[in-house]
Amino acid sequence: MGKRLKRVSATLLVSLLISVFVSVPVFAEGDKAVKISEKQDINLSNYVETAKVNGDAELIVVKASSHVFFDGYKDYGHQAVTYYPNARNNDGALDLGEGTEVVFGEKFYVIHEEDNEMPRYSNALPEGFSGEYFLAGGNYAILEQPGFYEVIYATAPAAASESFLVQVIKGDEPAEVEDDAEEAAVEEQTSAETQDKPELQPASAVPTASKVLVNGKEVSFEAYTINGNNFFKLRDLAQAVSGSEKQFQVGWDAENNAISLESDKAYTSVGGELAVSADLASQTAVPTGSVILLDEAKLELTAYNINGNNYFKLRDIAKTFNIGVTWDDKTNTVGIDTAIDYIEE
Repeated sequence: MGKRLKRVSATLLVSLLISVFVSVPVFAEGDKAVKISEKQDINLSNYVETAKVNGDAELIVVKASSHVFFDGYKDYGHQAVTYYPNARNNDGALDLGEGTEVVFGEKFYVIHEEDNEMPRYSNALPEGFSGEYFLAGGNYAILEQPGFYEVIYATAPAAASESFLVQVIKGDEPAEVEDDAEEAAVEEQTSAETQDKPELQPASAVPTASKVLVNGKEVSFEAYTINGNNFFKLRDLAQAVSGSEKQFQVGWDAENNAISLESDKAYTSVGGELAVSADLASQTAVPTGSVILLDEAKLELTAYNINGNNYFKLRDIAKTFNIGVTWDDKTNTVGIDTAIDYIEE
């Protein structure tokens, strides 16, 4: 049971780090997310690089604010993140010092009660509870403060805890503005944009149950509903309309962390487009931190990353490329039609 699992010692941590990173990290196009391994399916956003500490142990370096998502497993035996504000890395020799536990942004327990055959989810254990419980997949913590963190988990209730280290560094500082008047204008504009477009927060993503027709033909998408809107995988949409008068190309600039869109160009497949998982389930979507360019001009679109893929609001992409979108409430059907113009709701 979750509450009986013990924290891994700092000495054991080094050997665990070597064993945890048995798989090559999988990088998400767009927001530089990194998956710790295919088995654990724990994801970190804002990935920068992997460094070495204490010999051959690996340290994941990310930019603030990074999110760590405990995805994949339905039930975890243990989940915790510890921040070490006084940790020091002296030429690869890492001394953690004393740590404090990070409060999760979302942490749900899967509780099994004797008088109820079905488990229930709760964000806290009942007072005096002594039964069986697990930690839910989809829980997440936000790594906001620069410094060193330890992510601790167990992939099953009876499994020993494993862990890995993360270093959070500050994000890129804004460019200096020499002229005071120009600086004031930039600050005013930035303030106005912030008020009009509040910063996205991680959100719950529920698989979309609607049927989708592309130019009259049914096409299966791995799509999600987030905050009442349909979000589709960007490359799936590009693949679906490729060859039509509304086709567009998708590119990725890793050096500048930028997604590039080019209108009226045939899409180049990278493999895996329009593939649908057999066991779709609700996920936690993290905001995509990449720059989005349309024909080399910056574009403001709402985008999330789910399991290493970028998802965009269907109507945003449709409006960008003037693709018609229809909705049939009686048949629960979304229509994507490249022969008609986009009409604002």
